[in-house]
Amino acid sequence: MAKMGRTLRRCAPLALVLSPLSTTPAQPCPSGPAVGTYVAIPVEPAFWSIADSPSAVTIFGAGLDNPTSGAIPLPFPFSFFGSAKTSFRVNVNGFIVFNQSPGSGFSSNAQIPSTAAPNDMIAAWWDDLHTGPAGSVVYDVTADGELVIQWTGVEYDTGNQSGESATFQIGLHPSPGNEIELYYDRATFATGPAPWTATIGVENAAGTIGLNPTGVGSPGTSTDPNSNHQFPEADFILAFDSLPAASYAVSAGAGPYASITGLPGESLLWTGPIPSPADCGPCPNATDDASATFPMPFPFSYFLVGAVSFTVDSNGFLSINGGGCGASANLAAGNAGARGKIAPFWDDLALVAPTARTSFRVSGPPGNRVLVVQWENLSPRVTSGALCVDPGNRVSFQAVLSEGSNAIDFRYASPVAGTASYSASVGISGPVGPGYDATGGGASNASVPASGFHFDPCECGAMATFGPSCGPRLRSTGGPPASPNPGFAIVESAAPPGSDAQLAIGFSNTFYSGALPLPVSISDAFAYDPGCQILIDLYIVLPSAPVGPTGTVTFPVPIPPGFASCLGPVYFQAFNILWEVPLPETDILSSNAGAIFL
Repeated sequence: MAKMGRTLRRCAPLALVLSPLSTTPAQPCPSGPAVGTYVAIPVEPAFWSIADSPSAVTIFGAGLDNPTSGAIPLPFPFSFFGSAKTSFRVNVNGFIVFNQSPGSGFSSNAQIPSTAAPNDMIAAWWDDLHTGPAGSVVYDVTADGELVIQWTGVEYDTGNQSGESATFQIGLHPSPGNEIELYYDRATFATGPAPWTATIGVENAAGTIGLNPTGVGSPGTSTDPNSNHQFPEADFILAFDSLPAASYAVSAGAGPYASITGLPGESLLWTGPIPSPADCGPCPNATDDASATFPMPFPFSYFLVGAVSFTVDSNGFLSINGGGCGASANLAAGNAGARGKIAPFWDDLALVAPTARTSFRVSGPPGNRVLVVQWENLSPRVTSGALCVDPGNRVSFQAVLSEGSNAIDFRYASPVAGTASYSASVGISGPVGPGYDATGGGASNASVPASGFHFDPCECGAMATFGPSCGPRLRSTGGPPASPNPGFAIVESAAPPGSDAQLAIGFSNTFYSGALPLPVSISDAFAYDPGCQILIDLYIVLPSAPVGPTGTVTFPVPIPPGFASCLGPVYFQAFNILWEVPLPETDILSSNAGAIFL
């Protein structure tokens, strides 16, 4: 089957909601240069092999270990970390590099980012790989213009033929979109006695900034949580954004801990001492180093990046837009390895007590919902042989994420002392740049804090997008969304060429039945990838504009004088529509949503 581009992917249905969003005032963001970073967007798996394509070019055949190819010219303009690239090189060990000649080798993968070579890289499955007796690495440019590099049937280590098999791809989309896609063939994936210990992510030319969408990646054993032993559950779009300088005001005194155990709507993840099937830890008698990923249940912006998903980790933290299995080695807020993490009490924890449980609950009216993630009666991981033992310690705490305000609260119950000690991290870290250490204790907090913390984000004068982009990407131009600004505009890129673009603007993320119907039928239109956000309280629908051959269209959204500052978000939704003949038959090919924080 021919490989399809992301522009033809569709998103999953989202329930329509019926009440207005709180207009909690936002604090203004600090002035400063924009921060360039990649954002990971988990998407529904969609692997199509190019191995049998008649136009595929073979880079490496069978029986090879550690080589790097010569320079291969890029077939189209492409920008990586904001810099134009003209060529790429492919390494058998599961990664590519741009505009450099790093030599061969690099069988020992490392955490991302690292200033050590290789840099300027994209790693789909960086490990000690070998093409074995029948493996290969090929590339092709698909019919819809995507450059795809595919590793087929590669084995671990030196081709020991002990049963490993990994087939995966890196896909590059041309400028101006510049999206990167990571695809994984889970149907043929296999492990063997030599465990996979892979790294996934991107890293800039200096090795100082990178994104690891799973959150793990340093080498380890089969029970070491700091590496990828399985393909991730989702494929990824990696999209580059230039974000305003983001900050949070941190204050003590969040609301009290109120257990969600047994309440209606509680989603139970793990209980002690029953080990989880998704457990990456060594203890067979307790949940230890487990994680689980879920779609974000409402629009939520984290460091001005729209949250697509949240990953709960049994070690006392959650990750936004990507997370791996059981990062037990905690890091201080702001550390590169802590990026994207919300950590009310991150330590090497275990659910060994009979009353231990981890769960989450979404409550409140639509538009003013809260997500509570709860770790209750957890203990430090203490082992005796292969087993976890109960040291008697108990800690209970919560992370609370609020729709509308995008605020985060940490809440704590009184701890129960035991025979073991803690050395935990307490704070939040953005996808790049700053981190906020709530206690000042770094990675050495000996107990849960006596009171909670409230993290209030800066947002006034910024724009954020929500959900995977199902093809298009949204950004702003013409200066900040401030009143008055007649030049403000929203730009959509990587949209389906030849479609019509429609922009709808509303003052909440809600739908009032009959208020203003969409210009197309929605009965079967929204068959999109999981995680897409559809925000359709349509207060204003701008005239449609044709998407040109480059996939880009601009919507002028002049902001008149007289708009009060920081009264809350104004939501918008972009649709890409293919009109059928005869009307009114239509297809909505793609969509993306966002908010302007006036």
